[in-house]
Amino acid sequence: MAVERTNRDIKSLIGQIADGEIMLPEIQRGYVWRASQVAKLVESLYLGYPAGTLLLWKTDEGAETRTAATGSGQGLPSVMPLYLLDGQQRLTSLYRVFNDHPAAQIVFNIETEAFQNQSNATLRSPKWVRVYDVVGPDADSFTLQMQLRSAGLFIDNAEIGRRLKALEAISQRDFHMEVLHGFGYEEVTQIFVRVNSGGRPFEDDGPCDGDALRPVAGVPRRT
Repeated sequence: MAVERTNRDIKSLIGQIADGEIMLPEIQRGYVWRASQVAKLVESLYLGYPAGTLLLWKTDEGAETRTAATGSGQGLPSVMPLYLLDGQQRLTSLYRVFNDHPAAQIVFNIETEAFQNQSNATLRSPKWVRVYDVVGPDADSFTLQMQLRSAGLFIDNAEIGRRLKALEAISQRDFHMEVLHGFGYEEVTQIFVRVNSGGRPFEDDGPCDGDALRPVAGVPRRT
């Protein structure tokens, strides 16, 4: 048994989810984050704050899986997938933002650098930029910057460009990953039980993420 420690950027992780190379094991609960939590996550990444650690499990035996709440299907992986044990809320949220999910329409105020979910008020204001329009595959930063320059903002053109680049750069932010090798299903479940009962807490066990395991027969539920 071993624990591999590595890093991977958000764009690569989202690609792995789309390709079915990162999947959810059946013991995971469903996606529960609210739009306000998604906005806070994107804001933290924009500000360069720590984003926590991801915990994954690699096994040659395969595992029962559950459907991720990404809003789109996953491909058939060409390699053995990794099973995401801790970090589901964050990665699912980011996948939604980067893929224009209707429940993850996060917008950015170019003047105040605030983030929130799209609303009727933000739709009417040229100061609010949809994050997807900056980080999505069809993003046109030049056209967007031209539109913002004509919106009567209280920041200069150079600052508009700097803030858009900082927002675009969140796709290159790294997550630290811990990958469990050689652990059986029950052992993986027990790791969560021990962490929850006084061991080292993972970075996202608080309000940042809140991932938890679904109840397993004979094993206390992690909260």
